[in-house]
Amino acid sequence: MAEGILSRAKGMQVKGIIGHTLKFCDPYISRLPVVRDVMRKSGMPFLLIEGDLSLRAIEQQRTRIEAFIEMLNGKK
Repeated sequence: MAEGILSRAKGMQVKGIIGHTLKFCDPYISRLPVVRDVMRKSGMPFLLIEGDLSLRAIEQQRTRIEAFIEMLNGKK
């Protein structure tokens, strides 16, 4: 799974990957360590956003995504 994501991302020449998972979704969460390791070893920036389908944390998520995009664009 992780290698497939990385391969498609490289093929599309993306600068980084944003992943989203539902909190408490154990089948997906159990795969995340492998995904993170593959991205880290390849040098592909990876941001994981966890959510619960509510809008309670939307501003925090927006801030994290904006910071990730700035990092990808070389801004600090």
